[in-house]
Amino acid sequence: EFRRVLFRSAIKRFDALLAEFPEGAYVERAEVWRSIAQVRQFCEGSTPAWNDALTAVGELTGRYKQAPFFKERAKDVADLMVRIAAGLAAQAKKSASADDLAKSQEALRLLESTFTGDQRPTDRIAETLTLMDQARFEIEKASIRRAAIASMDQAIAAKEPIRVFAEHRKLYHRYADLKDDREVRTR
Repeated sequence: EFRRVLFRSAIKRFDALLAEFPEGAYVERAEVWRSIAQVRQFCEGSTPAWNDALTAVGELTGRYKQAPFFKERAKDVADLMVRIAAGLAAQAKKSASADDLAKSQEALRLLESTFTGDQRPTDRIAETLTLMDQARFEIEKASIRRAAIASMDQAIAAKEPIRVFAEHRKLYHRYADLKDDREVRTR
């Protein structure tokens, strides 16, 4: 949380600098640094705000992508984009959220459309792609779990215990870790 405070302080200082010298020689640099500080602020702390970080990095690239100083900071911004994509993928994996996975993919598309191959941190992209695959697995598992529970509920309502048992077996055969799932076990 300390780093978030530092970035908020930096943003305020850049705002003050830009207000005092709106036509100064370093306006572009200050604006780019301010935008980078804003993105970093969303990426820090115990609960990063990945959606806000994605929005902020999108605004940063949309506004300054062609600016000379932005090009000097390309590595920093590319690293942030991959970090955001990885954070969203991890969030998608944890919550089995297809929306978070889609936003992670959006962050990688933004990276690909903003930077050339040699500017991209390929090793970190590979790690992020692995996280995205794991998130896809968890999303599919959650969907299959919900469908199995619905099927079990229908079988219970129809007083068909053999069908409930068959659904349990089918689900546990595919996902053994769901044997400890309380909601599934109570059926």
